[in-house]
Amino acid sequence: MLKQALTFLFVIYSFSLIPQVHAENEATPPTKTSVTATSAVSPVEKRITELHTKLKITADQETLWSAVANEMRDEGKAFSDAIRAREGKASAMTAIEDLNSYAEITELHAASMKKFVGVFTPLYTAMPDDQKKNADTIFQEHKKAKKRMSKS
Repeated sequence: MLKQALTFLFVIYSFSLIPQVHAENEATPPTKTSVTATSAVSPVEKRITELHTKLKITADQETLWSAVANEMRDEGKAFSDAIRAREGKASAMTAIEDLNSYAEITELHAASMKKFVGVFTPLYTAMPDDQKKNADTIFQEHKKAKKRMSKS
């Protein structure tokens, strides 16, 4: 259950990678090298690319999206580092250390989500109503997928 929760949280941070990947994909035609690089893209990068497409980010919104992407990259790295540190010492932790470590990751997630909301809000506000409705649906579907994941 913890591993699923941590995986889900990590995927949340992956939202931010879409603009960079999208821009690279549009700027350069596929080559053997770029295809190889694309196949090695992290789950975070894939999720960001997927969100960029699903949210239908326009050229006019790229600057706002870029702020979202950069925040998610930063927080994704911080989250990944925290998970690696926790996993690195997990076998030697006492029960109290384990609980405190989990609490730290949970606090990091909460702080990260606040930052994400702070950079996502201007993008969402700039969206026309039909795009906002689409974003609402995407985030609702994500919550439903999370519930299905936690039940399995």
